[in-house]
Amino acid sequence: MMSSPYVFISHSSKDNALARRLYGDLTEAGLSCWLDVEAIRDGDRWVSQIQRAVEDCTAMVLLHTRAARTSEWVEREILLALQHNKLIYIARCDDVPLSLALITRQFTDFTTYAVGVMRLIDILHDLIKTPPLLNAVVVDMFTDEERFFLYLEQLPNGSLAALVARDLYMWANTWAEDLIFRGQHAPSLYVQHQVGARVVTLFGIRGYIQNPAVQIPFDHLMRYAPSLGLHLRDYQERLALFQPLLCDDPTAIQASRRPNIPLTALDTAEKLETLKALIDEIRSHLEAAP
Repeated sequence: MMSSPYVFISHSSKDNALARRLYGDLTEAGLSCWLDVEAIRDGDRWVSQIQRAVEDCTAMVLLHTRAARTSEWVEREILLALQHNKLIYIARCDDVPLSLALITRQFTDFTTYAVGVMRLIDILHDLIKTPPLLNAVVVDMFTDEERFFLYLEQLPNGSLAALVARDLYMWANTWAEDLIFRGQHAPSLYVQHQVGARVVTLFGIRGYIQNPAVQIPFDHLMRYAPSLGLHLRDYQERLALFQPLLCDDPTAIQASRRPNIPLTALDTAEKLETLKALIDEIRSHLEAAP
């Protein structure tokens, strides 16, 4: 392993050609880099070599592409880097949204490679000249709540999606037992309600990349309030009022026991209040359950 400061290049194997290009340009600029396809020899243990390389690097450069966004290996490398308080520099190569773990971090625009790589070289040269203190902790002042809404804002129609999600969050915060943020690939907010001795998820806001949505888990809730089953068809039909924006299949929402209502379908105060009224009715069934 290298003894001098070096940069770990994280990437999807589908982007090997781009990673090799970046490796060559950074090396030519006088920066020491670690790239798996260059550093790992045949017969070496890949997992242990990569783990050690991340732990010992000065910083990580992430080639953020559509392939990298869904790569389990890349996700593991990022989480390991975060665990060891490594600085992460994002080379954003397309418009694929950043993951929740990276949403508060700045990125370099690599949609025009020549411009992006020059900016990144300048940043990394400054870093090598003044490396972070050993064991220094990278402080992230953002709360889970702030991360979640920042994540939504970067999605398609993100300003509207985040606005609707914030409204539902503030409303639920006045009566819910708990509000929980979790998830990486589809970050979510779960609104939980007290039902007797149990706490159940009444609805969630799911951060799907293409279409973030409110999800009502009727199949789960009916276990605690069987009376919901008597009204399920009515609720499904009322949710179908949002149907034109939901999907191509006009019967999908009526048939679903875990329907997803896109946040962008709730684009007026009237629609939001309609959904809230329906959720309030579901709460009443839960509270009346034996």
